[in-house]
Amino acid sequence: MSVEFPDSDYIDFSDSESPANIFAGGGTICFWLNFASLGDNEQGRILEKNTDWRIDFRNAAAIETLRLLVIFSGNNSSHLFPNQSFDTFNIWQHVVIAYDSSDVANVPIFYLDGQSVAVTVNNTPTGTAKDDSGDAVRVGGRDTPDRDYDGKLADMRWYDRILTAKEAQTLFILKGQDFNLRGLEFWLRMKEKHAGQAVASGDVRDYSHNKYVSTTTGSPQYSEDLLSYECQGNVG
Repeated sequence: MSVEFPDSDYIDFSDSESPANIFAGGGTICFWLNFASLGDNEQGRILEKNTDWRIDFRNAAAIETLRLLVIFSGNNSSHLFPNQSFDTFNIWQHVVIAYDSSDVANVPIFYLDGQSVAVTVNNTPTGTAKDDSGDAVRVGGRDTPDRDYDGKLADMRWYDRILTAKEAQTLFILKGQDFNLRGLEFWLRMKEKHAGQAVASGDVRDYSHNKYVSTTTGSPQYSEDLLSYECQGNVG
């Protein structure tokens, strides 16, 4: 299954119910997405750790991109992942973002549907990455209703290590049916109920060893099975 996020609908994990500093020393975030638009103001926010970092859409110079923004003590880190596929709505795509925030010279590694994608450095960080250990996670938007994500998400994972290119490709090929559990600190399968049923607080569970518990704002709902969709990428 997957979860669909209509307007002003979110899934939250409090500071005590979410991993801390996932990018410190190297971490990876992956998820499946199927979006109907780039979201509010073409800046739909897929995922954030309060004001510490976020993954969102940007329309930069008329090119639709994903962005990873990480807050540092000096200049913030901002990296764009432009790809023509982000012009295409209503298909399932698999995203893997691996980053080590411990060195300002590091650049994220980005995979789309199992294939490496070029990264544009929009802003080079200075200083040190902000400690996010006291902050909550939000999936599907932000507190103010002007950055809502417009679409579906499935099989979101956070690893406390940098995944290899082969691992990124395998995650895409197997569509959530793999057993890659090493370093898995957060795993939202988003398949607890049938399609069309509402997502209540506590429904979306963390299937990692941490077993974090969610709360829900608004009316997100479970949607069709990810496995019913043919992937659009090419696997080499």
